[in-house]
Amino acid sequence: MSTVDEATSTRIGDAVTAKGGRFVEAPVSGSKKPAIDGQLIILAAGDESLFNDALPAFEKMGKRSLYLGATGAGARMKLVVNMVMGAMMGAFCEGMALADKSG
Repeated sequence: MSTVDEATSTRIGDAVTAKGGRFVEAPVSGSKKPAIDGQLIILAAGDESLFNDALPAFEKMGKRSLYLGATGAGARMKLVVNMVMGAMMGAFCEGMALADKSG
């Protein structure tokens, strides 16, 4: 349930599966309040059967759990989400600055 880069997630997944384990990455979109309220969005990837086994827990923590494919896809999607949120925040700040300057 950690956010790490794709290469790190893949390396961890490879190490786990090399020892016979199953691995699913599950970075989340959301902050403290959505986490408290069970409203996170879970961006899972890796072993699909493990995702299915973990789904009841994910459903308690989040309002939506997405299975995105091979290990690394969750990390990539988290970067996409962060990029979009950053762009929105930048646009909001520009709008506030314009509103402030225009009275």
